[in-house]
Amino acid sequence: MYYIVLKKLFCKVDLHTTINNRLVLSLFALCMSGLMINLYGQSEIIDSLRNLANIETDDSLKFKHLYSLVREVEKTSPGNAIEVSRELYSLAIKRNDLKNLGQAAQLLGRFFLATDQNDSALHYLFLSNDHFSTTADSLSQLIRNNSNIALIYQRTNQYEQAAEMYISVIEKAIASENFYSAAVASVNQASLLMAQELDERAIPYLLSVYDYYELADRTNTAVMNRFKNLMPNVYINLGQAYQVLSEKNAGMADYQDTAIIYFEKTIEEAKNINNAFNSAYLSSYAYNSLGNLRKAQADQGASQSMDGGRTLYRDAAKQYIMALEGFEAINDKRGFVFTSNNLGNIYSKLNEPQRALQYYQKALAYAEEIQFIEEQQAIYNNLADNYKILGDYESAFFSLKRHVILNDSLKNAERNATLQELDTRYKTAEKDKEIAELALLNAEKERKQQQQLIYFLVGIGTLIFVGALSWSRYRYLAQKKKALYEKEINTAMSRFVPQEFLSAIGRDHILDVQLGDNRENNVTILFTDIRGYTTRTESSTPAQIFQFVKEYMGMVGPIIRKNNGIINQYLGDGIMAIFQHSPEDALKACIEMQAEINNYNHNLLERNETPIKVGMGIHSGPLIMGIIGDETRRDATVISDSVNTSARIESITKEYGADILLSLEALNKIENRHQFHFRCLGKASVKGKDTQIELYECYDIDPPESIMSKSESRKEFDKGLEALNQQDYHNARHIFLEILGRNPHDRVAQHFIDVAEIQSKNHVLT
Repeated sequence: MYYIVLKKLFCKVDLHTTINNRLVLSLFALCMSGLMINLYGQSEIIDSLRNLANIETDDSLKFKHLYSLVREVEKTSPGNAIEVSRELYSLAIKRNDLKNLGQAAQLLGRFFLATDQNDSALHYLFLSNDHFSTTADSLSQLIRNNSNIALIYQRTNQYEQAAEMYISVIEKAIASENFYSAAVASVNQASLLMAQELDERAIPYLLSVYDYYELADRTNTAVMNRFKNLMPNVYINLGQAYQVLSEKNAGMADYQDTAIIYFEKTIEEAKNINNAFNSAYLSSYAYNSLGNLRKAQADQGASQSMDGGRTLYRDAAKQYIMALEGFEAINDKRGFVFTSNNLGNIYSKLNEPQRALQYYQKALAYAEEIQFIEEQQAIYNNLADNYKILGDYESAFFSLKRHVILNDSLKNAERNATLQELDTRYKTAEKDKEIAELALLNAEKERKQQQQLIYFLVGIGTLIFVGALSWSRYRYLAQKKKALYEKEINTAMSRFVPQEFLSAIGRDHILDVQLGDNRENNVTILFTDIRGYTTRTESSTPAQIFQFVKEYMGMVGPIIRKNNGIINQYLGDGIMAIFQHSPEDALKACIEMQAEINNYNHNLLERNETPIKVGMGIHSGPLIMGIIGDETRRDATVISDSVNTSARIESITKEYGADILLSLEALNKIENRHQFHFRCLGKASVKGKDTQIELYECYDIDPPESIMSKSESRKEFDKGLEALNQQDYHNARHIFLEILGRNPHDRVAQHFIDVAEIQSKNHVLT
């Protein structure tokens, strides 16, 4: 950020475009001196806050300590504050607190902005807006973030986006009656327009600050003080805008008069600023601008006024002297150079060359001290003219020669002619013809040397530019290669830890995962298992078993992912999958997998291999997804009683003779229940559970005639279950036998016939 300010300051001087930047630079230097004074004390505070954060076990208090630590580190180094802010953001993710997440992301955005990392700054500022969107103070935080986003757009020359964002901030601030924020955004928008030389369009935004000031709460002392400090900046910007318009429209005297009024108001209002440095700074530049305007008026009316414009020149001199006193008080050497040179010009026009010489020499001394090359050229040129008036042609000659050396335009014909004229006068006054000719030869030699030096510097500059361009390209390619490598790593790792799992625990990248990351969600868990897998493995070689499992997993895995599922584990011949949205996704996946298994079985029969049957159990409930392990070995896992329940449901599919079973908890969450075929199988006891689970069979994968038969006999099926519950085993057996008679493939009915017979025998024995 400050590099950009410095770069602008050392370009060709233009008060209109650089005054705000110079203010920022001076304030920055003042703040830095204060930071150096307090550095030791801050170091102790930082160490103390770090220790508090390290030993604190309560996450809420730890967040407060880390937040204070970030704000303290920010005072000395925004770059160092980034790392602490990352730690703060990780803790906010763990706490899952939207306000804390918004605060941490906002800090990261600000610090990346301060260190010229614009892309990262935009990312976190927009992220902060997302987090704050549902909090109580969302509007004020959006205003703050969007102001910084607009600044990034302005910094990267995206003027349209910057303007849109500033206008959005103004609208939101007005809607929330935050009139000070609206005023600041209006000043920023005006500054953006002035930077594009659209001063006429900038003026309404500056004038609107008056309206916001009138609308602000007069009882709020803090807001009133902020407006008090803001208004001089508004006035000086208005003065600059009208001054530029007066230069573009030479005949519009009203513009000059208006600019003078606003510069005078700047001086008057600057007295009310609490900060003495800011007050003197703004006043000095306002006086300097008033001097420029008075001088311009004198130049325009010199031939028409009775005194040749002397009164206005004297008035301009008074303004410059006031500016000079202010610049001396705050040790602003750059401002001192401008104003002293301007005073020299004034006294030269007033035909007081000796007095003008004093100010030129003061200006030159400071310009050389701060290496202000551009102004040195102008001062030497003014000195040459002044020495001519004084009749000191030797000094005039050497001043102009120094000006030529400093000036890139050495071949300027007019300057060479002037140099020749001064050289001739110098010869007649002090030296004979031979010395004068020698002086000319030396001057020509120096010009050639200077020209060679310029060529040399241009060559060096070209080499530096090419080198910098090559280095930038190398860095770009290296960063691109690194980004591609990280992308490949993330893609490869996602095959072991799905990206959906990372997102579920609040991480976007595998490299960001921390030990202990976790999040609780209500999900649906699916377990599948191949029946008779052990028997199959006993009659197969390891290679055949591996090939079989590979074929099977490659067939069903894509179906699970297609239906928004996450495959959490491959369990040999089984699969555990998680569905975060709806049990309906899990059920659709089961139906599609069973259909694919039927097709696969046809292929197995053609290869003279035994077909497979797969049981599938579905249950919905709370579940914790997270990262467990230690520093050297970590694993993505899920922990919940819901997982155990789902596994138990799958395990009893074989007992019931059903392919797909789901719990009542899962069924109740299916919105489009009418699209599927279900029947209740009653309550069942499962291993590890004290309470029974109410189970339902989904028979959409049955042949059409079986689906019709099961649907038509559902009422009789329910009566059979009721008879079993009432221990009327004879009647229950009779009902299920009738159902089985109509549909011999109804294995669940056969199961309940067996249950009725067993229970009947046990009952008789009892």
